[in-house]
Amino acid sequence: MIKKVITAALVTVAASQADAAVFNGFAVGVNAGIMHTTNEIKSFGFNLSGNHLDKTVGAFGFQVDYDKTTASDFYWGLGADIVLYTGKFDKKFTDGINTLDVSYKYTWSSEFDVRLGYNFCKQTIVYGLLGVRAYEKKSKVDFNGYSLNHKNETRGAPVVGLGVKTKITDKISGGVEYRFAVEKNNKYIYNGVTILTEKIDNHSVLARVSYHF
Repeated sequence: MIKKVITAALVTVAASQADAAVFNGFAVGVNAGIMHTTNEIKSFGFNLSGNHLDKTVGAFGFQVDYDKTTASDFYWGLGADIVLYTGKFDKKFTDGINTLDVSYKYTWSSEFDVRLGYNFCKQTIVYGLLGVRAYEKKSKVDFNGYSLNHKNETRGAPVVGLGVKTKITDKISGGVEYRFAVEKNNKYIYNGVTILTEKIDNHSVLARVSYHF
């Protein structure tokens, strides 16, 4: 009889621990990492030296998530965050006669994501994400001292990515996300002539720590 009681108690404890590890409900947390942007510049009619403006800057912010694990361990979730950025992108291009100065700075972004994945051992989730990002970007482009663009604007971009997160304790989880944002290409015109176009690839890697309610 005592043996049965002890066995039942152990099963109950194990079940409660497993349930506690399942991702279900709301969570809030902080994130930090890097953002790397590759800016491929194509000039027309000028043999400007170099054609890439690449740089990595720091990123940090906070997030709110909602997680749901089904009975078959499939996972779906929603996430929203705000991220701030440090550092500035700038470079000068020249052919010895003409000079092109390009600089820009990301100040913040806010993103909403939908996530689908699988919960392994009711402890670790691997998921893909699809979302939309709003971001503020300050741009400055000068050609031979003439301003082609001096803007501070808010834009939108679709986002795809991958992530993993695991429970450290019943209430705390840690994880990493990779995100790729598809930014709009830019075109700059001088005296009715297209001087250059920009094709921008935006990659982010963020470490995340969350508290689960």
